[in-house]
Amino acid sequence: ANPALYRQAAGQFQRPATLDPTFTPAMLMLASIYGLGNRYDEALEVIGQTRTNRGFGLLTPNERVELSLGEAGARLARGESEPATKIINGILAVRTNEPVVLERVFSLYVSGRLFTNALSIVARQQALSPTNASPFLNEGYLWMQLGLYSNALPALTRALSLDSNSVHARFNRAFALLRGFDVVIHAGN
Repeated sequence: ANPALYRQAAGQFQRPATLDPTFTPAMLMLASIYGLGNRYDEALEVIGQTRTNRGFGLLTPNERVELSLGEAGARLARGESEPATKIINGILAVRTNEPVVLERVFSLYVSGRLFTNALSIVARQQALSPTNASPFLNEGYLWMQLGLYSNALPALTRALSLDSNSVHARFNRAFALLRGFDVVIHAGN
């Protein structure tokens, strides 16, 4: 994405946020735009301001979750995995099996390269929706990112059994088979 567009978008929300820092919709959008534009320090500053102003009490539970996920994402991007994981665990303790929350957390963990953490989210998604191929495809992807190609095969096979037309599942399964075979060949030499 074009950084200039994020700067332009941020400008549209900076003015109302400056005029009324308790106007939480502007603060939430500003924090989100800063996160999307890789301006993590500024995102965290806006999130901190939002938490300490009078408007914070007016946030809905979903908006509070979004604010916390935004903070976790910014912290992961800055390499602060421990505080980010603590925030995410706090969210998951309350919003245990909500598909939208699980999908957002999965994305955060993948972008932060916390693949084993993402595997625990995928397991929840599979339990919630055992006939959906996506969580199984995601599990295969995660195992491949960890270099454990043989672990990816059962998940990718399951994804294909649920959606035989999935090009991604078919390609990833073939890749995992190939890489797994390659690892076996090189281990023997």
